[in-house]
Amino acid sequence: MSMFRAKKLDLGCFVNVKVIRDHTKRKVYEKFEAERQALRYIIRNTTLPPRVRAEAQLQLTQMHCYTNPTQIRNRCILGGKGRGIFSDFKMSRLTRPSYFVEPKSDEIRLIDEPSFYFNYFISKNARHNDRQRFAFNTAVQAQLIHPRLEALGLAKLALPLGATDAAAPDDDDNKKKQPPHVPIFVSPGLKDKKRVVVIFGESEQELGVIAHRVIGGQGGVDKGSMVGIARALLQNNDHSDHNTQDQNQDQDDGSSAPGLILANTGELWWWPEGGRGLTPRGSQGAPMRSAVHWGRFRDARVNAIPGNESAGAHVACVFGQVLGSAELVAQDAVVQVVGVGDGAAAVERFLDRDWARWGGGGRVGCLAMFGSAVEDASVRDVGFRKFLREKARLYITCQEPVGTPISGPDGNDKTVLPTDYGTHVFSSGEKYYTELTLIKAKDALLAWLAEVDRVGAGYANPEVEVTYADELVDEAPTWDDGGGGVWEDRPAEVGAQMRTRQEDEEEGALEIISREEWEDRKRKEGKLDAAVPDNVFVVDKRKEDG
Repeated sequence: MSMFRAKKLDLGCFVNVKVIRDHTKRKVYEKFEAERQALRYIIRNTTLPPRVRAEAQLQLTQMHCYTNPTQIRNRCILGGKGRGIFSDFKMSRLTRPSYFVEPKSDEIRLIDEPSFYFNYFISKNARHNDRQRFAFNTAVQAQLIHPRLEALGLAKLALPLGATDAAAPDDDDNKKKQPPHVPIFVSPGLKDKKRVVVIFGESEQELGVIAHRVIGGQGGVDKGSMVGIARALLQNNDHSDHNTQDQNQDQDDGSSAPGLILANTGELWWWPEGGRGLTPRGSQGAPMRSAVHWGRFRDARVNAIPGNESAGAHVACVFGQVLGSAELVAQDAVVQVVGVGDGAAAVERFLDRDWARWGGGGRVGCLAMFGSAVEDASVRDVGFRKFLREKARLYITCQEPVGTPISGPDGNDKTVLPTDYGTHVFSSGEKYYTELTLIKAKDALLAWLAEVDRVGAGYANPEVEVTYADELVDEAPTWDDGGGGVWEDRPAEVGAQMRTRQEDEEEGALEIISREEWEDRKRKEGKLDAAVPDNVFVVDKRKEDG
């Protein structure tokens, strides 16, 4: 029982902070609060000798019932690793679960239970679950996704250019010495390509990842990552590049396939200890000094990557340092842009600001957006607004089959779905999750990119008949139908049916009134000494009124 606990709280294992708040601890904490405040004053008084302040700190850490998270964190640090108090969870302690990739389905399964996918809830402790997910995502990215992309010929390129070598040895010493940078994937021979496809994913996903719910669940690694899309683009046999030279030679050397750039809008939080960038979710799953720390806060001096501080800055960096560099990409190459979620919105904002440079000469051939976009009223550039109408499209979350036209550039007033984007809107075939829109509409995207490239600079979105409309719901009954509505629209007889207080008094109805209202009524009538009539019940009536 709690009243028999030791006076000094000594926990030899991980305990959630919320568990330490029972009645006895709070009472003891309150009892020694005055002494605790005095010790805090001594510790903060810089005029005192260091030894006195250190002794006060030691005495404070040994006091009863630490219920404040800051004090628990300080005690954990002072206690040291030897005591094992509140140390952060390490994956080395975990022997299970272990996973493998099922060859036929390409899905990640549990070794002990092959019919089960990735299990996030390995513990009732949320910190344990987050640490496991962090390790799992890191392993999937480093051991499955990136090797498969590299097998397709893609290579890592570090931004900003010249910051470091993204292909440097992947050991801990090298990582910690590297300056802040963000890697992207580029296909070989990018400078010789006449068509370049650049894909900007969501800021919540790592490089090469589309949706972890598919990678670690039903669908598999290739389907849930950029591997499937990269393979379809780089290994296509459709000679869509316009080359008047020998096409047979193009087929042999692979020049018919477009160039590919996989941007990295997610891993922009630099992790100095790991020597790599993390996503916002990954930064909270990284190791901490103790299990009761409040998490990792972003310090721009330490965690910001120059020129890539945000998704919008990363988009500008990719366009400026990669697509705008004559040493990396041919300046007459047509760029086809694909964006997912907030990555699509970031691309649209960038092009709207800098359309004078990228819109001239048809440098940007088309724009495909998935799940999100910028509303039409926010687009400033007239030329970019025209481009959105003619050479862009948006796939949204919708229950309709993939490719179903939802709206034209002028919107659709027959649906509650947002359609005021100034471009053609289609259904992605995904009902709920933005991250799944690209996966569901992948085939439609690839076909459209090939069609735009086949037609060339003269391509314009064809006129599509939009028949989509929400199912009508029965309207609420009006006043005339026995329902309701706005009070001002009521029929005259409805107001006449409402009874007044005088009518209730004449018929002898019981009136319930508060003490304040009754006294206020007596003052207005000048009858302060009047008794309460039988047809009036006063709430909280005093004895002298009875």
